[in-house]
Amino acid sequence: MLSLAYAQSKKTSEAIEAAGRAVTLGEPAAPALYFAGRAMLEAGRLELADSYLSQAITLSPTVSDAMSELGAVKEKQGKRSEAADMFRRALGINPQDPKAKAGLARVGG
Repeated sequence: MLSLAYAQSKKTSEAIEAAGRAVTLGEPAAPALYFAGRAMLEAGRLELADSYLSQAITLSPTVSDAMSELGAVKEKQGKRSEAADMFRRALGINPQDPKAKAGLARVGG
């Protein structure tokens, strides 16, 4: 997604704008929200990342990648217990998820 590419290039304002467009223009909802959430995480916009990823999980509750990313957001927000819960949920769906494994190890879950 364009928003994620912008965020990885440290173009925060462009990432936010592209993420908002993707979500409002009717791109497939869960994927658009997931990539918007990842972009906001990369850009350090943790509240937006939390919101987008939570919405993506609500729409597609079996996507471990979104749960791993939300776990990373919760970890950065200092919410270690919530982060551990998200990493555990991701591992319940995909026991091989490397982000969830590493995240759970970091937060001591």
